[in-house]
Amino acid sequence: MNAAARTPSWSALQTAAVLLLCRLTLFFCCDQPYTAAYAKGMLAAALTEAVLLLPLAIFRRFCRFPPAMMWIYRVFSLISAAFLAAEGFRLLHALHSAQPALFAAMFLLTLLFTVSRPQAATARAAVILLVTVSTALLLLPVSGIRTANPVSLHMPGSVSGAFFREFRCSPELALLPVLLSHPKKQEQYAPHALAVWLIGRLAVLPGLVLFGTMQNGRLTRGAGSPFFLMLAGAPLSDAVRTDGFWMLFAAGSAVLCVSFFLQLALPPSRRPVRALLTVMLLFTGLTWLCISADYRGTGLGIAALLLGALLPGVLLPISRTRRQKS
Repeated sequence: MNAAARTPSWSALQTAAVLLLCRLTLFFCCDQPYTAAYAKGMLAAALTEAVLLLPLAIFRRFCRFPPAMMWIYRVFSLISAAFLAAEGFRLLHALHSAQPALFAAMFLLTLLFTVSRPQAATARAAVILLVTVSTALLLLPVSGIRTANPVSLHMPGSVSGAFFREFRCSPELALLPVLLSHPKKQEQYAPHALAVWLIGRLAVLPGLVLFGTMQNGRLTRGAGSPFFLMLAGAPLSDAVRTDGFWMLFAAGSAVLCVSFFLQLALPPSRRPVRALLTVMLLFTGLTWLCISADYRGTGLGIAALLLGALLPGVLLPISRTRRQKS
């Protein structure tokens, strides 16, 4: 199926919202301690991705995928969905969530409903979630300015480790060619979507890591989730904490992003219910394997880079040349 037919009414903001929420979900689940080196590595990786994605913005209207290549993207989407779900369950374990088996059952039942909905509904929900989290992020500096300790920015860390971790935690990078092959009349669709996505990657996430570094101080080993540790050190007030809101948002974001990947993984079929059940069964098995084998995304970043930047960067100019000759 043509990728354009799968996203008939998406806007640039909706595309960027889905992409940012995919990265935010893994950001919340990451157990890597916050340091200034971590923020530098994230920034360097985002800049590298911006350079690699230039061909997509330039040659977006010439993007056409043969059916065989679309099957590769579907398989990658299924694996990415399983990885996201496994990371979400690890976060619940780190936060000592009660009744994990019950949560897993509710998670699967919710996915059966959300994956069966149109992708346009996923896109609209992504914008609502992104606006909500953007408002909540604005309150973090206000509530945590009095407890920030700039001396913590001088703690040692690995920039290269953070650089490669950022690629590993960016599976949405692979699906940019599919999303940007949108049949929009406005030629600014792809640049606008990429611009909003990169603003979040270049400014918001590194800034959040720096803020968390000043809040968490020297707690860099065995501290669980550094994001929720930061929330514990920067409550909204003496009587109001926001941990519950962020746990709810992390769960909702995980459901939305896993639904997004599974919707892209669904093959065209005359029996949509059968296709949905097959994909959900494969997803459940892959998620169990990721959890059992403690899979942390090894190789996922390389695959995302090949599918999202390098491969289309080679194919799109070739496609443009062929279209001009014809």
